[in-house]
Amino acid sequence: MTTISQIRRKFKAVSPVLDEKGRRIWAAAEALELGWGGVSKLSKATGIARNTIAAGVKELEGRGPGRPTNAEKSRTRQPGGGRERLVDKDSKLIPRLGSAPMGEQIIGF
Repeated sequence: MTTISQIRRKFKAVSPVLDEKGRRIWAAAEALELGWGGVSKLSKATGIARNTIAAGVKELEGRGPGRPTNAEKSRTRQPGGGRERLVDKDSKLIPRLGSAPMGEQIIGF
């Protein structure tokens, strides 16, 4: 039977090379392998939220977002996530930056 300390050891070994999605899928696979109570054990051992592991289980079972296409494989997050580009917020930004002398600090941006 897999114990919390064994799960922690495994997680500590693989976590440095996993991104957000990789951690979720790994935790979900381990939880499925453990069976009943696996999600709770994984959450307790790794600190990954139960709902994150449950989302990974749905993905593995084919009820989640599904398998990515080749173009999507390099993305960790959905398109559109993240911060809005500064040039989209301020259409005058590029002209103002272009008129600034090189080496001077631009204040107010």
